[in-house]
Amino acid sequence: MAIWQTVDRDGRTVTLTEADWAHILDEHREMVGRDPDIHRTVERPNFVTRDATHAHGENSYLRVAPGPLYLKVVVRYRPVPPQGTWAGRIITAYPTKQVKGEQHLWP
Repeated sequence: MAIWQTVDRDGRTVTLTEADWAHILDEHREMVGRDPDIHRTVERPNFVTRDATHAHGENSYLRVAPGPLYLKVVVRYRPVPPQGTWAGRIITAYPTKQVKGEQHLWP
């Protein structure tokens, strides 16, 4: 079940499910209470990269604190028939200081 949905910078619907939120909290306890930051990162990222491990994955980054700290949100997209549009599901989210080996998509 969806906790919330939003629209990314390309107009695609992105969903955070209860199961994905539970996974994020299990793996990254520092994300407790940070779901509004995840929402904001998907809607208004500082930059977006192609995910290095998922063919239809993108990583949205938003600077969330002074200094080099970013929030990284990994979204996996899939086609939505019959319209031929795409929708995304948040796979994970966590703070990071670096971006390694990812192709920049935007800006």
